[in-house]
Amino acid sequence: RSRRRLVGGLEPFTRTEFTVYQSRPGKLPVIQDLKVLASRFDLYRDLDIFTRLTDVSRFLMQTLPPGVPEYEVHELLEALLTAILGGGRAQSLILSFYLRAFGMLGWRLDVGACATCKKLPAMAGEYEIDFSEGRMFCPTCLKDIKNSPHTRVSLDQARGLSKLILPPRLKPGIAIDPALESDIRTLIDRYLLWHTGIDSPSNPLASRAV
Repeated sequence: RSRRRLVGGLEPFTRTEFTVYQSRPGKLPVIQDLKVLASRFDLYRDLDIFTRLTDVSRFLMQTLPPGVPEYEVHELLEALLTAILGGGRAQSLILSFYLRAFGMLGWRLDVGACATCKKLPAMAGEYEIDFSEGRMFCPTCLKDIKNSPHTRVSLDQARGLSKLILPPRLKPGIAIDPALESDIRTLIDRYLLWHTGIDSPSNPLASRAV
């Protein structure tokens, strides 16, 4: 609450530095001073992108546990917003964001290469992802999967996952075939549901098998 006009300073996805004052416990803090560090009004021009980024914020609010270094998550979110404004495909970048955030939150989905032979997805056939440990296996190494929850993915889907997680940073150039995006999002939602019990109500494909 503030009696001053703070135009643009508290808009979604705006990076702001501000000072608050609380006169006594239980009273609503009052914003005394505010400085906009990064204004991102261009993100509001596309309703689809804005909605997807709102889902990202909801994901962080639901899953961020105590003890996780906030600056790491904050910088990852900043990189996502910067990459989208830089012209990157929002859906591909957001999928890459989820995969990287899983690692920070303790549910790493290691799908850059086969967990056993360490080879990038190249062999034709069905790959499998072990949901319990978040590892991917190529057709030759499937014997290493025991009685653990897993799901099958095609070679194209395995390659798409690798493209999202192998680059060291979130940059505008990260992109996958749009035809794969919904299936990969479904896989990510199922992985999140398995490890946290949190479903994704915003995604109509959440219950569909990959």
